[in-house]
Amino acid sequence: MNCVKRPHVGEGDVMDGTPYRPRHALRETPPTIAVPAQRGAPRAEAVTRPDSETRPDTDEQHSAGPWWTTVPTPRDGTAHPAPPAPAPERPWFTPVPVVVEPAAGPGADGRLPGFPTALLPRRRRPLAVGAGLAGAIAGMLVVFAVVVGAAGAAGRGIEDAATATAAVGDWRAAGGQVHVTAITGALRDIAQAGSEGGIPALVEACRGLRDEVASAQAYPAIPDAVAQTYWRDGLAAGADAARHCIAGASLGDPGLLGDAARELNGMSSQLGAVADRLTLLSGG
Repeated sequence: MNCVKRPHVGEGDVMDGTPYRPRHALRETPPTIAVPAQRGAPRAEAVTRPDSETRPDTDEQHSAGPWWTTVPTPRDGTAHPAPPAPAPERPWFTPVPVVVEPAAGPGADGRLPGFPTALLPRRRRPLAVGAGLAGAIAGMLVVFAVVVGAAGAAGRGIEDAATATAAVGDWRAAGGQVHVTAITGALRDIAQAGSEGGIPALVEACRGLRDEVASAQAYPAIPDAVAQTYWRDGLAAGADAARHCIAGASLGDPGLLGDAARELNGMSSQLGAVADRLTLLSGG
């Protein structure tokens, strides 16, 4: 008698004719883990356990992008050099930057390279007029002497001229002559310092002129109104000249020294007008 061995349950085909499948193969979805909810908290969702058997943890899953965008590591272990960063785009309306090279130092003559010669300050002797101005002051002293001495000369001037002559003589004797002589000496010192080119001596001479002009301005006015106007304007020009002379000589500024020269010329013109006025009053 032939015995037919029938498979046990779980080993072969099932009685209903379906093929046998293991029990662990019937589980198509991973099991869920129920998280116990706390009292008063909202109901938590079920957490799905990752299926490590069917979805292996590979590098492709953690890559930043698709596999064709990743750069493989060289076999020697050295990384590929990073590509250079692209230069920023410049808008079309932006002008092209101009590269300015640093300027060189001054040449042997003290001039900067590329500087127009016409714009360079010209070297001049602004105080050369000091000698002429001193001569004008000395000439005015002679006029004072003539005016004072004209009062006793027969036939020299009329009554108004005699009165003016006496008044000017009193002004000169009371201290006006002292101020005129002091200003004359200061101008001679400026002329000498300017010709010799000594900066400290020039500054000191200009300070002397400043002090003498300030003292003369504080002295009483000349009795004649016209002569006093010229004298006042001449002293004002001398004060400005002394101030610019001190600053220009101290700083070595040709512009300030030029201003002092022009103001000394103006002072010379005003003092010359004083001398002409006194000559007119004396009738000479």
